[in-house]
Parts: sequence; C-alpha cells; structure tokens
Amino acid sequence: FFRDMVTKQYSAGKSTIPNTYYSQSTLSKLYDLLKRFITGCSDQTSLLYIGMTNYMLSVRKPKSNALPKEEIKAFTDEEIATIFSAVKEDALIYCWIRILAETGTRPSEPLALQWKDINWEEGSITIDKTLSEVREHDLENWSRSTSVPIIKTLKNDGVKRTHCRKVSISAGLMVKLRQWQKFVENDEKMREGRIRNNTTEQVFTGPEGNLWVYDRYNQRYRRALEKCGLYKEGVFLYRFRHTFCTYLVRSKLSMKDIQFLMGDSTLDVILNV
Repeated sequence: FFRDMVTKQYSAGKSTIPNTYYSQSTLSKLYDLLKRFITGCSDQTSLLYIGMTNYMLSVRKPKSNALPKEEIKAFTDEEIATIFSAVKEDALIYCWIRILAETGTRPSEPLALQWKDINWEEGSITIDKTLSEVREHDLENWSRSTSVPIIKTLKNDGVKRTHCRKVSISAGLMVKLRQWQKFVENDEKMREGRIRNNTTEQVFTGPEGNLWVYDRYNQRYRRALEKCGLYKEGVFLYRFRHTFCTYLVRSKLSMKDIQFLMGDSTLDVILNV
C-alpha cells in the first residue's frame, strides 16, 4: 500500500492528468494513522484488540517522491504595496490584509474581530478568538456536508488564554477601519442582514450580514489579485505572518516578546521557519 502511495501521482490544481506525488506530510499522516490502528488491533489491552498481528513493526515510514517545497520568503515592501494596491477597491479585503501585514495574526483571527476589540484611542486590537467552521451532515438524505462558520477560541489556547494578545495598528489602518465601519452602518442591505443574522458586533461579514467561512474571504482576495494579473503561487495569506515575524527578528526583539506577539505556544515554529 505504501509503495503504491509513494509512486502514485494525483491531479493537482486544474490538471486532469496525474502530475503530483503525495507530500511527505500526507504519507506521514497515513502511516501514523495505520500504525496506531493496527497496533491497537494487536494489543490485548486495547479496546480495538482483535488478535491481529502487528504488521507495522516491520514497515518503515515511507519517503515522498515529491520535490521539496520552495523555502518560504518574506514579502518585500514593494510586493506588499502591490498587493495593497490590487485590493484597495474592496474595503473589506483591504482592511483584512492590512491587519495581517501589520500584526502578523493568523489569517482567520481578524475575521472574528468585533468592534469592541478595537481600541480607537490607543490604536490597537485585541486578538482573543478566531473564525473556524464545523461540518453539517445530512445523513438522512445522503447529501454532501456543508461548512458552517463559527467563532471559537484561539488555536491551542488553554485555560489561561495565553494566546490572547493586544497588538498595535497604524493610524492609517485605523482610518480605513473607521471608513469600513461607516460603510457597514450606511449600507441598508448589510445593516439589515447583520441584524437578522445577529452579527452587528462583527467587524467582517459577508455582504448580506452573514458569517462567511474562511474560504469565501480567501476567494475574494484571490479574485482581486487575478483581476490585476497578480495572483500566482507564493502570495498565500499566511506569508504575511512569516513576513511580520521576519521583521520582528530583524528588529532585534527578544524571542519571548516575538513569541507573545505571534501568539505561539513555543519558539519552535519561529526558529524553524
């Protein structure tokens, strides 16, 4: 099975011809899943025990034939300015992208912001929740599952809420957020939709006032770049986070301060990436 997975290719992107090997992370997940399952089936103390031989003892973790991914590099100032220019006509996306660039938050974190999280006098925002989604399944009618957006606590945040943080934003971004707030209040369709969907406190929603799943925002960002002929591999949103972290490291900030501003549990990702 693993030999086939290593040599097999699948169709990536818009291609209809198999052209991509499975990544190392995919193969590792499959290996770990099967290892846990088969080990459980062969362990007399396990609820999964069925007297199976533990075949995984002689199976090594497979190595992918996929080429290593290109090293993640920080955006240049010129690249960021070009992206800002491409999305400036879309106030929602522009505000979102500006927050990502100025604060290094995970892309889904600003999408959960409420107006009370913005300190207008201080020029800061509080990050204490994130946009996520759950799957709804209609088993009775055998229809496809749908993603439903929800607001939840931050990634890996424990009882002490150590990932919650307050981050500063520029005066220019404050102006743009004020303009977005006025637009939301004056747009009749969005205002009524927010009341209907109980989302009046949310900074970002869809045009009808409903919560959107993350992919809807990401698609809108991509379309804005495509319209300007800018969308290409490498302009993914998480790269703003890497860029912000790189800036903090170059600014000689202490690693503990960087860890706090990034909202990470450990320094591992910062030091590795």
